[in-house]
Amino acid sequence: MTTGTIVTPTNVLVLGPVDRHKAGVYMCKAINHGMTHSRNISTRIIVNYGPDSVNVNVSSKFNVTEGHVAPRITCTTSCWPECAYTWRNATSGATMATSRVLDLGHVNRYMTATYTCKASNNDISLHKETNITMNVYYGPDRVHVSQPSEFIVTEGQLAPNITCKGDCLPECLYSWTNLTSGTTVALRESLVLGHSNRYMAGVYMCKANNAATCRNVNGSTRMFVIYGPDSLNFNVPRQYTVTEGEVVPTVTCSADCWPGCTYTWRNMTYGDTLPNTGMLTLGRVNKYAAGEYSCDAYNNGNGLKKSTSIRIIVNYASIDSHQQTIFISAVTGGCGACIVILIAVVCCCRRYRHRCTRTGQQNESAIIRKDTAASHFSNAETITNAEHTYTGLQRDQQNVRVVEYQNVTVEPTDHDYEQLDDDLYVNQLSIS
Repeated sequence: MTTGTIVTPTNVLVLGPVDRHKAGVYMCKAINHGMTHSRNISTRIIVNYGPDSVNVNVSSKFNVTEGHVAPRITCTTSCWPECAYTWRNATSGATMATSRVLDLGHVNRYMTATYTCKASNNDISLHKETNITMNVYYGPDRVHVSQPSEFIVTEGQLAPNITCKGDCLPECLYSWTNLTSGTTVALRESLVLGHSNRYMAGVYMCKANNAATCRNVNGSTRMFVIYGPDSLNFNVPRQYTVTEGEVVPTVTCSADCWPGCTYTWRNMTYGDTLPNTGMLTLGRVNKYAAGEYSCDAYNNGNGLKKSTSIRIIVNYASIDSHQQTIFISAVTGGCGACIVILIAVVCCCRRYRHRCTRTGQQNESAIIRKDTAASHFSNAETITNAEHTYTGLQRDQQNVRVVEYQNVTVEPTDHDYEQLDDDLYVNQLSIS
């Protein structure tokens, strides 16, 4: 007997219903007490059983980080005869092992699955199974941002929602940061910005974090906001006063725009359009530079235009026409006369003609046309300006005679006049 205990004192062994615990070697011993002789005979009773349940040496659910070695999983049960074991991937149906031990080695994310151990007693056609689930933690390796690396919106419009997604197990945690301002703007997968304004422009970074794998990766997108111009600014006062002959500093016109505005300057007094630049360069000015100048700022991105003007005031000295004195002198030469270049008669208003009337005994007249040299006339007279004292030359046949005019008064004719500057020619001069 396996246990060594007497199960019956008779020659009949009655075991009744058998179970696995009654399996063993049973020995029958016959004794002749008169002769002190004995004989033994034995028999083995084999009880087929199992499997009743199947056990493994790991939890029914366990986690492994990608790249690590999975634990060796042993499947055990109680069987007679010894059970046959099979491991298979319940997710794919693939057989993984034909022994009680499942050795997966280094794992990757695709090995996340439920694994089934099957213990079979083929003698009695009985089998039992147990399942374990292995989760392979992984990621994130990268994140996908729903917007391109750069995108543009117009101020006031709704900005598109931006989604950040990383491939993780367990699910990643997300955060959005505006790198331009350094502020966290969202703690979720989607970034909802709403109506955009210029201050929302910048780089938005999404961070996907997996605490299980201690890994995090970033993805970003840059949002540009088209805006402006709202107002225009100058580097000088809006009304700028200067004295004739002085240099006006370069006037800069600027506006807050994105993308940068283009600028056009217009002389509102004369209707002239100046070069497309944010700067107005007048240099050394005379009285005719005075007037209103308008700067136009145009944003090609949104089609908005803004205009603002600046007024330039030029102070200049006026001449009392009743205090002018004109002298005419001449220079003679051996073969002829030398004619000097015509320069100026000074009056009070721009482009007016003047008629000069002389009181005295002399009565001479000459017509001098604008932009025509004095040498083109047979009886020419040239006027030059020397601090408001005027001299002239008059040619008469072969000789040049000197004519001097004093006590001269200047009188405008009826609306037939043109203002002259010191560097302009005379349109008409009548001396009587």
